[in-house]
Amino acid sequence: MPSPKDCVKLRLPIAIYPEDRDYIKKEFIKNLQHLVASQDNALWTGYYAYYEGAKIALSSSFGVWFEIRKCNDGWEAFHVA
Repeated sequence: MPSPKDCVKLRLPIAIYPEDRDYIKKEFIKNLQHLVASQDNALWTGYYAYYEGAKIALSSSFGVWFEIRKCNDGWEAFHVA
């Protein structure tokens, strides 16, 4: 897992993919839910959180959670969650 010092070096956006299976241990996904595309209006299969009433798509890379978005023919992480 990266240290806080390593995380400061991150330059976003980076390429990332939503998790197509619910495989992350429960202790690491508190307040998140894994949804299948169109379930509860999810745009694609992956992890989601609710923030101030909005559904936010998230993905984990190297133990760091990122807010993700679809762009062109892939996805990108654009904000540390």
